[in-house]
Amino acid sequence: MIYNIYAMRDELTGFLPPTYDINDAVAMRNFRVAILRSSDSIHYMPSDYSLYRLGLYDSDTGRLIVDEVPTFLMRGEPAADSAPAAKPKRTTKTTQK
Repeated sequence: MIYNIYAMRDELTGFLPPTYDINDAVAMRNFRVAILRSSDSIHYMPSDYSLYRLGLYDSDTGRLIVDEVPTFLMRGEPAADSAPAAKPKRTTKTTQK
């Protein structure tokens, strides 16, 4: 199977270790989740992070096909801003006798 190779880039330190996803949409969703659920700097400073596609990985042959230049996909700040609103708390109705 062919996977895309992705990496987050920290503006202060450079590219982080790569991850693999089936397509850009899934990688971008996972990037958003990482920002929203993390307890480290990506959660508190999302504007320092961006997501890039680096190339392809063929899991059948082990072959890597690396792009000449990483392809920018999205910045972290808009991902943090797209957090879903909290669900309202469910209340139970009490009846009086």
